[in-house]
Amino acid sequence: MIRTGLVGGTFDPIHRGHTALIKAALDSDRLDRVIVMPAGRPPHKEQQRVLPASYRLAMTEKAFSGLDGITVSNLEISQKRRSYTIDTIRRLRPYLPDSSELVLVYGSDILLDLEHWYHPEEILNECPLLLARRGGYDAVEAERLAAMFRQRYGARIEFFDCPQIDLSSSEIRQAISSGRPWKANVPKAVAALIEKHGLYRYESEWMDVPGDVWQMMLDIEQQLIPLLSRGRLLHSLNVALYALHLARCHGLDERQTLTAGLLHDSAKCLQPRRQAELAARAGDPNLLTEDLMHAPAGSVLAREQFGIEDPQVLKAILCHTTGCPRMSPLDQIIYLADKIEPSRPFDDLEPLRRMAEVDLPAAMHLCLQEIEAALKRDGQPLHPYSKALLYTSEA
Repeated sequence: MIRTGLVGGTFDPIHRGHTALIKAALDSDRLDRVIVMPAGRPPHKEQQRVLPASYRLAMTEKAFSGLDGITVSNLEISQKRRSYTIDTIRRLRPYLPDSSELVLVYGSDILLDLEHWYHPEEILNECPLLLARRGGYDAVEAERLAAMFRQRYGARIEFFDCPQIDLSSSEIRQAISSGRPWKANVPKAVAALIEKHGLYRYESEWMDVPGDVWQMMLDIEQQLIPLLSRGRLLHSLNVALYALHLARCHGLDERQTLTAGLLHDSAKCLQPRRQAELAARAGDPNLLTEDLMHAPAGSVLAREQFGIEDPQVLKAILCHTTGCPRMSPLDQIIYLADKIEPSRPFDDLEPLRRMAEVDLPAAMHLCLQEIEAALKRDGQPLHPYSKALLYTSEA
């Protein structure tokens, strides 16, 4: 029989304590392989803001890339509803071989709260537990609770030894946002991804977003998962959260900003024929070339598939590639965020980012100058809309 361990968690971010537990579980010779599953919408953290699931999945994949016996699953984040452990177990079983036994892997401290979980008796009936002994938690108390669960529920509980690493995801997030050292606490590949995408840099801002607005953003992210590549979805999240930062600087509506930022590239990964069909319905013949049509297509898709009726949001999506006459502050923010979000690799964007925080028209002018120079180096002309913005007072 193949014993498959399941390790779930928010992983916000994943750190060396998580990876040590998972490697120790494999080294215990009680498992043949491990599935690591980032939580989608963890019910026990409904009142606690967590990073969008696509970021947490990407960090988890980086942490275990190339390691034998460890697979990262997106099963929970692909679900629209709350992620309860018993539901995850039952959704996962059809993907496992008939000869596989599913084992839940946790730290032994979960025994303190297990009875308060959703349907704990069903969880214990479905799966055995493999629990890490942790130096900071009383081993005698763990054995006492395990005996109680065995007697009360017929639970199958085993223990394994794990190095004690006292780390907290919340402390790491606070260190990142406050500029304190943090990289030694996460795998190198995870640290690189956090830096590349600027994760947690503006955490205090998105933590203050009203709950219904944040929930709306997570709903849109969920709908984008089947439409976009992993990289394009991360870029879209980057644009949304960086645009939120600029909206905070300039007093713009957060719901409009997050919606336009997330959906600006919603049509980018569609087949060219489908993009062209959608773009034609946007009514602007000047945006129908292959490299531009995803913008008008995205505006139509946002209205028809995502139910967005706000004309300001739809216009910001429509003109995010070239700009357009009479750009609103929202248009400018989405345009700029698309060009200068944290993962953009262009040289020396910091002056432009600083300018965007205080003067949107000036930032637009500088950005358009840089784009024109780059296009000239490649022998390409500037789009007429962009040219009008750069050389007239339209910006």
